Amino acid sequence: MSPEDALRELGFKLAFALVLALLMFLFVRHQLGKLEESLTRPVVRPAAAAAPAKASTDMAPVVQQPRANPSNPMGKVPTSPDELREWERKNAEAMEILEKTTPSVYD
Repeated sequence: MSPEDALRELGFKLAFALVLALLMFLFVRHQLGKLEESLTRPVVRPAAAAAPAKASTDMAPVVQQPRANPSNPMGKVPTSPDELREWERKNAEAMEILEKTTPSVYD
């Protein structure tokens, strides 16, 4: 190998090392910037530590609803033909409201 070839090879190695060092420097600088930003960002604490707000007295009273029977989650089952017709009428009204207010999935 001639001295010129050896010098050229050394130049390529130095250029490669310089580019690699520059890329590493930029990467570390970017990561340190992100770390500094995360350390200087204000910490948001949960609202549970704040004092509880007092209830307003001008609110409407809470109406207790009867609890559903856990053995029958659907509520009262219509047993007579009149109850069944009334249930079907209410169900049809509810379905009409749902059809009017719910957007179609196929549009």
